[in-house]
Amino acid sequence: YPVVRPEGGWSLLVDVGALGLTGAEASDRLFERGRVAATPMTGWGSARSDGFLRLVFSNETEARLADLGARFDAAFR
Repeated sequence: YPVVRPEGGWSLLVDVGALGLTGAEASDRLFERGRVAATPMTGWGSARSDGFLRLVFSNETEARLADLGARFDAAFR
């Protein structure tokens, strides 16, 4: 998935516009199909921000993040 690499931070932006989705659509689909909560970037920054989704992983263990790829696949494939 296309992402904006974090520079030492604790969140990750996913370019869901590249998948043909808005951040709000992707957020809903990811929660319903993949059981992952993520924030659409609607209204943050430029007009292009509507095509991004924000994942915050600051308080997650590696074990909880291990199957994130499979959850994304369940939501978007």
